[in-house]
Amino acid sequence: MERATVQVTFQVNMSNEEVSTDGVHLAGSWQGDENVWTWDPSAILMVDLDGDDIYTASVDLESGTEYYFLFFNGDEFGTQEDVPAECEDVNTGTRFFTPGTSDVTLDPLCFSYCINCAPFYDITLEVNMQYESVSPDGVFVVGTFTDNITGSEMTSSDNVVFTTTVSLMEGSQARYRFVNGDPVLGGDIESWSVPYPPCVGGEPQERILDVPSANTTFAVCFEYCANCPNLLISEIASPSDNPWSGFFIELYNAGSETVDFDELPIWLLQYSPVFQWNERLSGSLAAGEKFVVGSPDFEDVYGFAPNLASYDIYGNGDDAFFLYMGNVDGWQTQIDAFGSVDEFGDPTTIDFVDTKAVRLRDVTEPSPVYLPAQWHFPITASVDDMTPAAHSENVDWTGNLGTDWNTKGNWDGLYGYIPDASFNVNIPNMGNDPSISAET
Repeated sequence: MERATVQVTFQVNMSNEEVSTDGVHLAGSWQGDENVWTWDPSAILMVDLDGDDIYTASVDLESGTEYYFLFFNGDEFGTQEDVPAECEDVNTGTRFFTPGTSDVTLDPLCFSYCINCAPFYDITLEVNMQYESVSPDGVFVVGTFTDNITGSEMTSSDNVVFTTTVSLMEGSQARYRFVNGDPVLGGDIESWSVPYPPCVGGEPQERILDVPSANTTFAVCFEYCANCPNLLISEIASPSDNPWSGFFIELYNAGSETVDFDELPIWLLQYSPVFQWNERLSGSLAAGEKFVVGSPDFEDVYGFAPNLASYDIYGNGDDAFFLYMGNVDGWQTQIDAFGSVDEFGDPTTIDFVDTKAVRLRDVTEPSPVYLPAQWHFPITASVDDMTPAAHSENVDWTGNLGTDWNTKGNWDGLYGYIPDASFNVNIPNMGNDPSISAET
């Protein structure tokens, strides 16, 4: 039984193109087979009947049969459109359509796009190379808007954040990857392992960007969906009078952007002589705010709940701690370090037994390599000397209870803590200046 024949009207919008003097043409598998080279790109001339840059042509096709087709800005091979991956047939690299049982006029498609033509906007792509060793050949982007082999070199004023701006059509989809180095010379192309992050897709895995209806900047960290976090370990506590229940690790967002731990996986890892533990952080942390990982009894000791209560993360004074981002079982990047994996015992440069380790106030960027000079270790410290959730706090001296620096009631701050090496201290000229002991 022969299939019914229906009339299909194809439409292509050429408003973004300089139309060839040879005209706009349509070719498809009804001219031969699935092999594009059996088609005739000069046989079907498309016409713009009303001067709106939309060219049409009608073809009689069999109902229920899948057809493949391309638009040509000209009348020969080499002038055909480049069909985006999201609307192409993966085997032929062409558009495809199956007619129904009635005549149909297809919606206009923009030449080389999956949708009708729309306005273009300036899209600025930024990649932060903070945790990478930047190639002397520079940083490039390779995508659907660049040459697939050479890509486009990005610019930077500080050799950390690299940018480029491209004009893309609203509603279209761009696919791209950043390259640390010249792609022609074997630069390091972004890659990901399972489970893939939400901003990538396709095969090979590429970043996917749905173009918005405004000029927009997209800033990310190399190989991640979000920007690089300026997240650092700011305090580790093992108080002399309650080392288990009073233990905590404080993290500080020293950056200018909120860190979303659901969007950007961040892990706190602990290394000790006999075991290793890790905890994935959850929620988010606003700029300038603190995140406390504490013992299950933390609230009983300090009067408020930690952001994360952990039975696993615990240190007895000679453990190393690290912040990682990424998939803990696959690709990952070390952000910050307290100690090293081979440094244990007593004494060490990470010895916080019966005391605490405090990151100095002027440290505003994490370091994947442990830098002892960035830390202060009091000779001894009890629960009263700990300052959870208060890194870089501003406090005023009141002297309400005397002149002893180490008396909580003498300070006016958010928590009334005794200030440590991370605090900014204001001592007004009031005649009762604080006294400081040698062990403070």
